[in-house]
Amino acid sequence: MTKECHADGHTRSGVVGLVHLWGTLGYWFRRGGVRHNQSALVRRGTDGYSRRGGSRVTETLATGIQMGESPRWHEGRLWMCDWLAGEVLAFDGDGNREVMARVEGMPFSIDWLPDGRLVATTPRGVVAGPDLSPYGATGQPFNEIVVDPVGRVWVDMPGSMPWEESKPGTVTVVLADGSSHQVADDVWFPNGMVVLGKDRSCSPSHTRIG
Repeated sequence: MTKECHADGHTRSGVVGLVHLWGTLGYWFRRGGVRHNQSALVRRGTDGYSRRGGSRVTETLATGIQMGESPRWHEGRLWMCDWLAGEVLAFDGDGNREVMARVEGMPFSIDWLPDGRLVATTPRGVVAGPDLSPYGATGQPFNEIVVDPVGRVWVDMPGSMPWEESKPGTVTVVLADGSSHQVADDVWFPNGMVVLGKDRSCSPSHTRIG
């Protein structure tokens, strides 16, 4: 289940096919899906000889990932967050990794502003740039993040953890001047988000209903 959120606070519920963790990773390899678990990134595809009946090939891309989240494709590499290690990682096609940033605490997720700067959610608010300096909503923890084409930063936060009594979460938009305002407060465990349509509304997925 998803909820469509607008910057003016208007929302609309619906069902949308979302690309989040597995789908985003799969998009990187184009010909196949990629799955991740607590210790490895695995890519799958065909042998390239035939679309019908071609043998399946599984290749381990990287190991030693403690808790992989927020996969993104950016400038020819797969980026992701390792929550337990506190690292933002970038992988090339051979599995070589580079630590691009370090974050204390979790959750944290990443995207990029129109000017190319990395922007991230952290337990201390939204941060940006190579030094992860404060960008907006300082002091507020958030989970997932997506940036729309005009540079608005959409972030969400569950109201409770999966093992706790269900409480609704929130969706907030952070603007370039550092101001922020809540646009939805009745989403149940909001998680991955996408920007949809000509009006550039944000649609978070509900991973827990009621």
